[in-house]
Amino acid sequence: MKYCDETPSVASMLGRNMIDPKYANFVEAVMNGDDDGKPESFVRASLRSEWQLEAIIDRDGEENLPGGGGVDMAPLKMPVQRVLQETRLQHDLKKGEMWRCSECNVGVYDTLWMARHLVEEHGLDRLESADHVLHVEDYFDKDRECMRHPAGGD
Repeated sequence: MKYCDETPSVASMLGRNMIDPKYANFVEAVMNGDDDGKPESFVRASLRSEWQLEAIIDRDGEENLPGGGGVDMAPLKMPVQRVLQETRLQHDLKKGEMWRCSECNVGVYDTLWMARHLVEEHGLDRLESADHVLHVEDYFDKDRECMRHPAGGD
């Protein structure tokens, strides 16, 4: 039977808190109340601090320069969205045209459905691969430039 005032072992603390065993000495020192470090703090003289960000250190130790003091943002497009907007799927079908997947021969008129099909069913998130598998059946032989296969086929 364990009591609440029992001191847990170092191994128990490492396990409960999911701490890497290489920090066992540090955990033991903290549990024993050892404090050989100097406290770190600063006092601001005013709202305008003399402190400034010089670098951001990643967990792996890589040093990055700050991007103007904020987070650098980049637009993110999900694979289905990219396939929908950057392949021939970006063009509207005309009368007599239908999307067809050359991998499984499925044919549909719904552009979004075809983009999802190419990405989720066949894993075609690379634009060139998705556009290569995508075919446009043209029953009226309009042969529109925007719908031509990248390899010069149909």
